[in-house]
Amino acid sequence: MSPKRWFVLAGLAVTVLACGPQQRGSPAPGSGEADTPKYGGVLHTRDSVNPASWDLSMGGDVGPGGPMLALTYDSILRYKTGPDIDFSAVVIEPELAEKWEVSPDARTFTFHLRKGLKFANLPPVNGRELTAADVKWTYEYWTRTGQLKEKGLPRNSFDWLFEGLDRVETPDAQTVVVSFKAPFAPFLTYAAHDYVGILPREIFEQDGHYRDQVVGSGPFQLDAAASQTGTRWVFKKNPDYWEPGKPYADEVRMLVIPDDSTAYAALQVGKLDVLDAVDFDIAEDLQRRAPHLAARELLRGSPVHLYVNHSRPPFDNFKVRKAVALALDRDEMLRVFSGGKGAWPLAGAFPDTFTQEEIRQMLRHDPEEAKRLIKEAGYPDGLSVNYQYSSERGLSYVRDMELLQAQLKKIGVNLIPEGLIHTDYLAVKKKGTHTINASGKKVFADVDSYLYAIFHPNSANNYDRVNDPKLTKLLEAQRAEADPAKRKEIVREAVRYLNTECYCGIALYLPAEFDLQQPYVKNYYRNANRTGWAVIDSWLDK
Repeated sequence: MSPKRWFVLAGLAVTVLACGPQQRGSPAPGSGEADTPKYGGVLHTRDSVNPASWDLSMGGDVGPGGPMLALTYDSILRYKTGPDIDFSAVVIEPELAEKWEVSPDARTFTFHLRKGLKFANLPPVNGRELTAADVKWTYEYWTRTGQLKEKGLPRNSFDWLFEGLDRVETPDAQTVVVSFKAPFAPFLTYAAHDYVGILPREIFEQDGHYRDQVVGSGPFQLDAAASQTGTRWVFKKNPDYWEPGKPYADEVRMLVIPDDSTAYAALQVGKLDVLDAVDFDIAEDLQRRAPHLAARELLRGSPVHLYVNHSRPPFDNFKVRKAVALALDRDEMLRVFSGGKGAWPLAGAFPDTFTQEEIRQMLRHDPEEAKRLIKEAGYPDGLSVNYQYSSERGLSYVRDMELLQAQLKKIGVNLIPEGLIHTDYLAVKKKGTHTINASGKKVFADVDSYLYAIFHPNSANNYDRVNDPKLTKLLEAQRAEADPAKRKEIVREAVRYLNTECYCGIALYLPAEFDLQQPYVKNYYRNANRTGWAVIDSWLDK
């Protein structure tokens, strides 16, 4: 392919790089982008939940493992980060594949791997060469097809990343040809996501799963002996990493800190080196207490999403769902949680799918109309519903719930909090036994990862059991449309339909957030589309 190729995926500009730098932008405070990189040191970061499994394909019990697995595994491609890359921008660049081609109908994707790739020198893989056969094995594992079809494995919650996969071929050790039964426009973007890292088959052959061991080709590898469940997870530099001179740090140490206030204190006194996605008011307070901290203000790449179970009473009633939508005061949410900064979101959309003016015309805040609909739905005295939330995911979950409680109480809907440990919370959503809850919506660099994943009846992430034939037809059409402009219009039609006619009001707010870091952390730039910590290019100047 040419050195630089542009795709526009449903309104999100995607730059695809085979080589060549991007135009530089302004660095964040404390980035030290012009400094000479230094080697060595330990970078301390935080997660609030202990990883339950190292196998991302096993559904509801594995969510917390993703950021750490991104240190360990490489994907075919990756999303570029750095001072010249906007937080929400999708810039695809080579990782394990050094070049690739896409057929005009977006059905066939051919990847050419680098030569000399190796898995880490850890048992049971022991540093062997990574080839096209490993990509084939991995993609068939994620989709439970080919060699893995008859293994009786549970469905992968993220198999929609490969929807319609026909076959994976390996003409030689460095070439992988991925073919789909129908055009699948989002796949090039999905191939870069760190949820589809390339796996060694030896672990599966030994254990029958990937839950307990992790060995990849990534820049860092888990040091199980130095790690302690519930306290810390230690990742050591991979000395055999394919990218010369990378990574710079010797170690990434992830500290398990469930309590937000404890994490804030740890950052303030230097026990943590970086803390991502900090709410506006907390970031303001931390900078007053510790003015040496560097801060980067960002608009969150995905909204806080309200899951409303359409398959269970009372939300199987359209009037109740519509009432909830009309009760939401998004401006109040932004004032309370984001200092008035941020934006209104649309369910199923990226921030650039519609303008803010268009969004505000589609969504309304009308509590009086909401009260009328609640009575018409058969609840003249109001109603009470259980609200499930993760008691281990920190203060933000509780704060969202409390404000939502206050807003819905005004229309006669009483939310009853039901705190669950995080694995149980995820399992309830996956099984579709929840009633209503809110959480940040994970997206995978393409609007399809929000739109299709949440609203298509065949998606394992359709927790709310949405099944609308008209909507389903639109969701499938946007995936099959190879022309970017036409695809964007289909996406807009689908989003407009589900927000104004069908399943309104389930995107709450799109807040501003802050990444905070110690001044000696250099070249640390997070990207909204990467699950893991973008630390391969970072170094410690101390």
